[in-house]
Amino acid sequence: GINAEYMGTLSECLFFFRPPRLGMGPCQSCCGSQRIDKDEVLLDDSAQEGTVEATKEETPPVTPPPPRQDVHLSGTLLKAPDSFGASFTDQHRWCVLHNFVFTYAEHEGDEPLGTLRLMGAKLEEDAYNRRFTFIGPFLNVEKGKSNYSFVCKDDTEYERWTDAVNAVLGAPMMTHSGWLLKSGEGGIIGTDKRWCELYNDMLIFREKEGEYGDSVGVLNLTGAKIKRDALSATFTLTGPHLDSLTGAARDSHRFQSEDVVEYMKWVEILDSVLS
Repeated sequence: GINAEYMGTLSECLFFFRPPRLGMGPCQSCCGSQRIDKDEVLLDDSAQEGTVEATKEETPPVTPPPPRQDVHLSGTLLKAPDSFGASFTDQHRWCVLHNFVFTYAEHEGDEPLGTLRLMGAKLEEDAYNRRFTFIGPFLNVEKGKSNYSFVCKDDTEYERWTDAVNAVLGAPMMTHSGWLLKSGEGGIIGTDKRWCELYNDMLIFREKEGEYGDSVGVLNLTGAKIKRDALSATFTLTGPHLDSLTGAARDSHRFQSEDVVEYMKWVEILDSVLS
């Protein structure tokens, strides 16, 4: 048999003649060259790990858009007449401001005579005459009119309306934008691309980026729901008020992204907006 003394000698030989660690130079005991200290290697390894962790931390996390803060105000205002020479006194209108939508009707509870979209609009204030004016490209694309003026009955009402409108216009504006394929009347997605812009609870789509005209479509996402299909990178928006701003009768609209990453961004942001 093999005695204990022989085994001890064999262990020492294996220790001294084990192959050098990858990345380390030959040890001093074997060939007289300079030996890399073990602590030095450990420090070097830990430094590399720290570099990797730091690199990971530099990647900013995807943050959802800020939560919606609904602004709602209603009351009677004097509307500036559309035709030259008409009197303000004949233009008493029941006005309702709800987030980025401003409607006016002849009486409370009536169907709106007009709907103004405040996305990208500016507010001109005339405190002396208690008059404020909306100016913007989206205000009323059906009539092609880009400014509307209203007069309040007293200073208190003027402050209430201008404060509320400024709260809306000062809120975070565009949440997301990009090209999407959109379904037609039959719900089938073709090759027609639409430039889409999401403004809080309102989705605008048009044929070309930066163009405003008859091709503009606006969806009211208040009370809407989203259905996802990750396999085809499509999502469907359904809701009772989707086309309330344009008078259309559709209660669902389908969109498709040609890029999976972009699709994930859209559904993540829409989930946050609709929640």
